Amino acid sequence: NNSADNYFISLGLSGLATEDIMKVDNLNGLTEIVKQLNKVNASNSNLIILHLGTNDIYNLSKAKYRAEFKGNMDKIITYMQKEINIENNKLCLIIPPKANESKYRITKSEYLDYKSAVLELAAQYNLIIIDYSTTNFFQESLYEDGVHPNNQGHKRISEILLKTNF
Repeated sequence: NNSADNYFISLGLSGLATEDIMKVDNLNGLTEIVKQLNKVNASNSNLIILHLGTNDIYNLSKAKYRAEFKGNMDKIITYMQKEINIENNKLCLIIPPKANESKYRITKSEYLDYKSAVLELAAQYNLIIIDYSTTNFFQESLYEDGVHPNNQGHKRISEILLKTNF
């Protein structure tokens, strides 16, 4: 249901990996945003998109192996579900787009290993999944630097989200 009264909340912070998000101040900040929105939009649905994983895959200083990434994501999901009104809010995981690997090399696990971890968590917790790797929307002109979308890339992401039936 995508009426004008429903909100998308994209929770991701540039440059942070899942281990950074798990710090208490960051988790509390994310859940506080959701709690404030619940007060404003109490009678409607909110789609909370956990835009996490890109730095765990591609950031050389923050990259994690699949098991650690999945464990971190599991803790974040569990925390979010405990802290927010889950009846009013639907959690969504993303599978990050595959980056231009000539510019951003994967250093730990393979891309498909991260993708399978996200799919397993989505199935385990019955979460919505948006798989950017299958949308074929990231052409080089939509990237800022080979991994981060530019303004046109974010516009394309918004178009995909608006088509998502939640």
